[in-house]
Formats: sequence, C-alpha cells, structure tokens
Amino acid sequence: MTDLLSRPQWEPQFFAVCVLGKLAARDSPALDLLRQVPAGELHWQVNEGLAFAFDYYCAGYQEALPEIRRWLGSPHANQRRVELLAGLGADPSPYVQTSAGNALRYIWRAHPQLVVERVQSMVGPSPVGPSRLGIAKLALRAAVELDPGLARLFEKD
Repeated sequence: MTDLLSRPQWEPQFFAVCVLGKLAARDSPALDLLRQVPAGELHWQVNEGLAFAFDYYCAGYQEALPEIRRWLGSPHANQRRVELLAGLGADPSPYVQTSAGNALRYIWRAHPQLVVERVQSMVGPSPVGPSRLGIAKLALRAAVELDPGLARLFEKD
C-alpha cells in the first residue's frame, strides 16, 4: 500500500486509501497508514477517497469514536473535515467549512428541523464570523428556497 500512496498520480493513491479504509477497522497497521495520508497536499480525488475510507472505518461507530475524536484535533484540514459538525463554525479552512455546510445540507434532507436548530445555535443572536455564516448559507440553501424566512439567520451586522 505504501508504494501506491507514494505514487504521484491520484488514481493509485485513491485506490490505496479506499482499501485502507476497508481494512482499518480490523488492522491497526492499515489504520496507521491511513492516519499518515493527509500529511501532504493531495489531489481532490484522494481527499474524497479519504472521506470514503473514513466512512468505511466508521461503519462500527462505537469502535470508531476514539479515532473520530483523534481526527478532530488533527492539524490537517483533510482529516478535520470529518469533525463533528458542532465545532466547525470557526474552522479556518475554507475546505472544512464547505464540507461542513454540504454535510449539514445533506442531513437537512432527512432531518430539516434538526439542521435548522443547529444552524440557529451556530449563528446565534450575537455577531458571528464569516465562516459560520458561510456554513449556515450552504447548509440551508435548499431550505431557504422553501422557507424564505430562514434567510433572516444570515442577516448579521
């Protein structure tokens, strides 16, 4: 696997991270390799492969929770983007902010009230930074089309 990860093309790297994701839950060396992947600049396709790998790994959520918490503190945006959404409002990475907004938008399809409540608590009554507003706008883009009154959440000075 390390040979595939070290190749400059995105295709072998993508394949390697997807395979590692499948193996990581039962093979600690595979998990160790997966942890090292986001240390460098990656092709966007490899970043997506990393997200798939993490989804595979998290299939056993209770067992994966300690690893999820470890990734929450990662200095690498590629790992941090899987952070629990509650803490992403102030993340400095536009990549993480976009990922959080998109994730909330997908969750909104199944649980609209939950996402609206989350966004309301994220932007709150006090002034918030542009990253929180950006995440909120992404999260509720479709919701605002159905309920234009939600746009008031974005009217911050």
